[in-house]
Amino acid sequence: MKFLKFFVLSIIALLMLNSCNKDETEYSIGFIGFDKIAKIELSPNSPQLIADGVAELKFKVKCYYLIKDTVLVPMLADRVPLDKIEIKSSDGQKIKLSEAYTTKSKADSIAFTCTVGDKTSNEVKVALTEPVVNNDEEIVVPIIFHALYTEETKNNTKNLNKEFLQDIVNKTNKVFANEVNKSPSSFNSGIKFKVHKLEFVKVDAEIMSSQFDLYNYISENLIEEPEKYLNVWILNTQMWKLGDDACVPAFTFGDPSKIKGLDLEVVKSIDEIKKIKPEYVGFALTYGGIYQMKEGYGGKSFSYSIGKYYGLLPTGHYNEDNPPMENNDLDYCPDTYSYVKKEMTLQKKTFPINGDKNKIYYYDSFNIMDEISSSKTISKDQIFRIKQVMKDCPFRQMKL
Repeated sequence: MKFLKFFVLSIIALLMLNSCNKDETEYSIGFIGFDKIAKIELSPNSPQLIADGVAELKFKVKCYYLIKDTVLVPMLADRVPLDKIEIKSSDGQKIKLSEAYTTKSKADSIAFTCTVGDKTSNEVKVALTEPVVNNDEEIVVPIIFHALYTEETKNNTKNLNKEFLQDIVNKTNKVFANEVNKSPSSFNSGIKFKVHKLEFVKVDAEIMSSQFDLYNYISENLIEEPEKYLNVWILNTQMWKLGDDACVPAFTFGDPSKIKGLDLEVVKSIDEIKKIKPEYVGFALTYGGIYQMKEGYGGKSFSYSIGKYYGLLPTGHYNEDNPPMENNDLDYCPDTYSYVKKEMTLQKKTFPINGDKNKIYYYDSFNIMDEISSSKTISKDQIFRIKQVMKDCPFRQMKL
């Protein structure tokens, strides 16, 4: 019996010992060098580039290596050999990944590939567009800020003044003037925003605590000359009726088909609008949001709220399988990417380009209508859309 027990224990020990000896063909974790790269993916950061020799196109590269000759695994970003990557354009230029591509080419498009060692990426094409000559008269939109507070929340207004707000507005002005960076597809829109007035309004705490009562209070007391001024209300908490999604163009004097994606009612004059509601003539922000905008971190930018008010649509959507897109476009602006709103990070992943699942691009977000974005640019087609809204839609035509 003792011999049998010893024999069984010996067999178990032998099996355990063998199980610890990993077969040499199995995957083991170690340093993966660039010579192990099996696949490269190249992504441009814009579907279009203005061919003016100034607008800059940038790229992202993803590298993959193989496990057991069948499974592709993304290489960690810090392992990607940036100095070994060379990007080539169809017009003969060679650039490094850290550099930007510019051109004055008259061609309709330009193609790119990148190489690492003996591996070559997929080819990507970017449409080229002619430089925009803006001969429009400058538009300056005056803004009235209404800062609402109660006795208990008056400290929220302590650091608020016209200069503070104008600093926030000036960030948007720089975006609209294409002064923040050399965007792939943008130009100086000739649109500016100016703080006309800041008024502090003390409100009864009972009114402030009820969204219904507060909405009615704003409707009756805090809409100031909506044909002349953009009204913005600063509140303790966000009011869903006056949020970005509610405060979009609702009427047009023109053809609704010229501004797709909005539910516009055609009117001949403002007199046909029976009641002027707050969401028709402005939007609300919170004190927390305002102070974050000043510091430049967290939440949505002031530019995003302006974009929504003047008819721009978000560029991202949660439905990865069946997004509400027309011609591969969520926002009806062909020079912006439409991305999957899945991970709330600066890096975005596009929907398949033209439905081709092999054409999915990655880029670091910089457009004002991307959520979680550096918000450095508004695109050429977005500017055209805003100007159409300013031309056709009531309460979007104010200017100094």
